[in-house]
Amino acid sequence: MHQFDKDIWIDASAEGTFHFKPEVERNFSFNMPSKITDTSKERSWIVALKDSGYLIEDMKTPAKVHFDPSICNDETKMFAVYANFGTRRLSSKKPVIKLMVDSKNSLLKWTFHMYGLSGEEGNPHSFTLARIVDGEILNEEEYPLVNLKNLTDIFNVKIICRNNKFKVKFNDDTEGSFNLDPNLLASISDIQMIGSFDIISAGYTGDQVSYVRKKFANTT
Repeated sequence: MHQFDKDIWIDASAEGTFHFKPEVERNFSFNMPSKITDTSKERSWIVALKDSGYLIEDMKTPAKVHFDPSICNDETKMFAVYANFGTRRLSSKKPVIKLMVDSKNSLLKWTFHMYGLSGEEGNPHSFTLARIVDGEILNEEEYPLVNLKNLTDIFNVKIICRNNKFKVKFNDDTEGSFNLDPNLLASISDIQMIGSFDIISAGYTGDQVSYVRKKFANTT
């Protein structure tokens, strides 16, 4: 830490809010750690990722980030979303993550279904994986989320690309896979997120793995 003044302390707490609060009130005019300029190298490259479209924080859907094809050849990288489900219309405005080629084509579509594909209350929640070709959903497969009970908790979705397959993990608990044509990989432009969920962070672990994992160490 670069200490600008001997009267600046970083002794604070962040109980689930990620907003630091001073532990002790002090008799100095400057007593708000949140107002100290962050000049750390770690944060500077996070800002650069946000500016270049490869990381977003604290956004409502619809939102998107640029697709980074290196996740398919770099074993340290994956795409990760940390979010909260919306409190309204979760059944009608299903959370969706799509790897977009254009408005009618997607190589991977992840969809959350409250009470599963049937939508009948009491059934396990689930997610499906599919692709979209000329506006038509193809090869849809369903994966029940039998351990998901509380829809108010922070959740995460991780997309891994290995050996011509997309692997998708929900809360590091349930995993699905979907075949990928490697010849079409270069056609993916963006990762689009729509539906009833609020994004806390969406980006690529690997380059920014230390940031994402530190920020959400208590939620995964």
